[in-house]
Formats: sequence, structure tokens, C-alpha cells
Amino acid sequence: LSEIAILDFFKENKMTYSVAEEGFFKIFKSKNISLYCGNFFQFPLNELKIDTVYDRASLVALPMSMREKYYQKFNTELQKKSSWLLRVFEYPQEKMDGPPFSVSETEIKSFVKNHFTTELLEDSKTNSFGIDEFRLKNYLLKN
Repeated sequence: LSEIAILDFFKENKMTYSVAEEGFFKIFKSKNISLYCGNFFQFPLNELKIDTVYDRASLVALPMSMREKYYQKFNTELQKKSSWLLRVFEYPQEKMDGPPFSVSETEIKSFVKNHFTTELLEDSKTNSFGIDEFRLKNYLLKN
């Protein structure tokens, strides 16, 4: 959804890249990595046979009304034996309207339970956005 996350990825990893456009997407390529920038709901997961996903900030940018559609896309279109690294924030939602929105482990598990196993990899407390209870969580989902 955002080119900023893609550019940050290449900067953080000190990688050079090229940019091409294909259909609805701007594609950033470096070595064996291709990062697509565009409307996620138009992304052809099943056609490209995607088996590894890193969501750095997409899910937390979506209000609850759009998150069910997001989960459903992965549940139905991601290849079998796939890995999905999901980075979310969890905090009392009443403390901030978002984005970023709070995404709980309960929510994640309820939407993917029939398709993925869920493993919490990291849970760190920060004081982001002036919220003492703000937590950064990384999950590994596998199907």
C-alpha cells in the first residue's frame, strides 16, 4: 500500500534496486527480491505463487472494516506451505484512533485459525505515540 515501507526496506538493508511498472503495480527489484507497490486487494497472490510474505505495516494501517478482507485474501490465495511474517502493534485502541490501529493476537488467530499456525516471535514494549502500553509484536504464520 505504501512506497515508503519499500524504500525503507532497501535503505535499511543497504541494497540497490531498479523500478518497473506492471499492470496496477510499481515493482522494486534487487537480486532475488521483488517488492510490489500498489493496491493489495488487486495483487495476484495465487497467480505469482507467493510463498513468503512480510507485512511490516499494512495490516495496522487498515481499519477493522477492511481487515477481514485482508485476512481472507491470504487464507484463500497464499500458496500451501507458506510463511507470513506479520508485524503489528497492540495497545488499548481507545488511547488512539489510528492508524496505526491496534491488532491483537486474538484477532489474528480468529481470522486465520483454519488456515495458519501462529507463533509469537517478538513482543516488546515501547512508548510509541505517547502510549505506555504500546507493544510491537512479530508473528510467524505458517500453513
